[in-house]
Amino acid sequence: MSKLINKKNLVIFLAILVLIIGISGGKEDPQPTNVDNFNQTNDENIRSDNKTRTFYMGLTPFPYDITQEAVDYTYKFLSEHTDLVAHHFDSGVPWPEAFNQQEYHQKVNENVNTRLQNKKQTQESYLAITPLNGQRSDIAGYWAEKENQPQIENWENITFTDPRTIIAYINFCETMIQKFTPKYMAYGIEVNMLADTNPAQFPDYVEFTRQVYTKLKLKYPELPIFLTFQIDYYYGNPETQIEAVKDLLPFTDIVAISTYPFMRYPDPNLMPGTHFTDFASLADEKPFAVAETGFPSDSVYINEAFSVTGSPEWQIEYAEFLFTQCQYLDAEFMVWFCPIDYDATWSYLIDYGIDPIYKLWIDTGLLDENLKEKPVLELWDIWMNDG
Repeated sequence: MSKLINKKNLVIFLAILVLIIGISGGKEDPQPTNVDNFNQTNDENIRSDNKTRTFYMGLTPFPYDITQEAVDYTYKFLSEHTDLVAHHFDSGVPWPEAFNQQEYHQKVNENVNTRLQNKKQTQESYLAITPLNGQRSDIAGYWAEKENQPQIENWENITFTDPRTIIAYINFCETMIQKFTPKYMAYGIEVNMLADTNPAQFPDYVEFTRQVYTKLKLKYPELPIFLTFQIDYYYGNPETQIEAVKDLLPFTDIVAISTYPFMRYPDPNLMPGTHFTDFASLADEKPFAVAETGFPSDSVYINEAFSVTGSPEWQIEYAEFLFTQCQYLDAEFMVWFCPIDYDATWSYLIDYGIDPIYKLWIDTGLLDENLKEKPVLELWDIWMNDG
């Protein structure tokens, strides 16, 4: 691995999150339910002192700086504070190599091997890959020397129903499963968004999903294989989203969600107490999981249109709500996306001309930019040590 980390991983991740901004305005908010009241008036939702944590607690190895030192420190932090590592690939797909079952580009293998080399025996792995691009609006780009490149010759016009696309993606999934031997595997990330970002392609994507899921379950019947759903988007667009989600639920073993609710509810006490349970109830016969989430510990001001009001207290309150709900729903796992505030990485991104709006998620880590523990980490460790 080179000394500098590929910065595009961050750009892609943040590009996904910015879509939440677009959906969080202009909609009528559900009636807020006070988090404390929800916990106090529903005894079953309160984790008793003598009840052991039932879900895995995970983080991604998302680095706070682009140096090797930062990567090493991040993995060390994960080894001490998690029992699950989330390997979240939003990099594209090596389409022709996967189709022909050829060796992937050296840069792809370096990315994978770095993760495998840092895996601890005491940690389980959650693998997440996707056939969608970062905007969840089309087929993912080509992953080779660089991530999410334009499709190469003879692959420029692939569609979700192209047999080559289906075969290539199944092969890619199988290769990644063999490399990571994950406890959990997502084969699509925030897939419900496609129904709104590109409704013309959504029916073909559902058929693609059916074929991929069926083939993977035949080969890996015991492995939980699933899709993840962006529920902030779901709640912001209920007219189209309910049917889209129902179309996809038959092809997921777990109801796994992505949520960053602070854009609509900076004070978590204003967040509906049913934020998780309402979505989980769409398929309450299936296990539940939180595939990615986070909440800021500080305020960030960009301009009058875009800002986040945050505090250490609100971060703790959201984390307590998150953990309590995972326990109540008997969740399989929970992943907090950013382990450490990424101020150092941000300084490089500004030089690359990134939109300042992407700074809004900079303070969602469990450690601050100086690697100082935030108050939320104490709560995290209390739950972590009770597993």
